[in-house]
Amino acid sequence: SFQTKQPWRRTANLMKKLSIIFVFVSLTFSQLQAQSFESFYKKGIEDYKSNPKKYFQKVCSPDFIFITGHSGEFRNFDQSIAMFSDDRITVNYQNEIKKVVVSGEVAVVSGISTHPQPNMIYKDAYTYTFRKMNGEWKWIMAHHTKIDYKSLGISDEEAVKKAIEASTDYIYAADYDAYKKTWVDAPYISRVAVNDAGQVSRMNAVEYNSLVEDWRKNRKTPNGIKTTRSNFDTRINGTSAFVVFNQHNDNTDGTQRDSIEERYLEKINGEWKMVNVTVIPQKK
Repeated sequence: SFQTKQPWRRTANLMKKLSIIFVFVSLTFSQLQAQSFESFYKKGIEDYKSNPKKYFQKVCSPDFIFITGHSGEFRNFDQSIAMFSDDRITVNYQNEIKKVVVSGEVAVVSGISTHPQPNMIYKDAYTYTFRKMNGEWKWIMAHHTKIDYKSLGISDEEAVKKAIEASTDYIYAADYDAYKKTWVDAPYISRVAVNDAGQVSRMNAVEYNSLVEDWRKNRKTPNGIKTTRSNFDTRINGTSAFVVFNQHNDNTDGTQRDSIEERYLEKINGEWKMVNVTVIPQKK
C-alpha cells in the first residue's frame, strides 16, 4: 500500500516544484517588463524636453486622449499636439515617477509633473496609460489632476503686453505654430482690418485660420519688420482684457506703417490669448 502511493507523491512534488519555478519565471518576466518600460519612459521624458512635437507625434496613438487638470476637458491627439509642442517652455520641465505597473501589453505610470510656462508654473499629478502596438509602446491616455498653479509674479497688465508682443513677433518671424498658440482655440475668435483703400474686412475663426495656413505656404521666412508700440490703454476685468495702442512698423524696404490697434484677450489656464485683433492703418 505504501509503495502504490509513492508515484503519486513524486508527481505531486514535481508539480509543486514546477509551480514554484513557473511563479518565479513569471515574476522575473514581469519585473523585466516593468524595468524595460520604465527605461523607455525615462528616455521619453528626455526626448520630450528636446523636441515635444516630435516626441508626441512618435509616441502617441491616433486615438490619444488627454484629460486636463485645470478643467477636466477631454482633448484629442491634434489638440494635445498643439498644446504641448512648444519646445521653448520645456527646458525646466520636471517629471517625478511615483509608480509603474506593467501587465502584459498595458503599462500605467503615475507621478508628478512640473511644467513652467512664460507666466505660470503648473504642477499636476498624472496617470499615463500605454499599450503595446506592433511591438512598440504607444501612449493612449493621459489624465492630469491640478496640484498647484503659481504665477511668476508678473502683473496681468504686463503679461497682456507680452502676449501682444509675442503674437506679432511670431507671425513676423514666420513661426506659425507658435503664433496660433497665442490665440484662443475657439470658434468666436475674429480679426478686423482696414486696408490702404479704406475697405473694412472681418474674418471669423475658420476664415482666419485659413489665412494663417495660406501665410504658412507662401510666407516661409521672417519678414524683418521692426515694431514699436506706445500709448497703451488697458482695461482688465477678471479673465478678460481690452487694449488699445499705437503701433509703428519699420519695413525692410525703408517704408513705414503706423496703425491704431485693438486687442481683446482672455486668460486661459493662466495665459493671456487673443480673441480679437483689430488693425486700423493711419494715413500720413
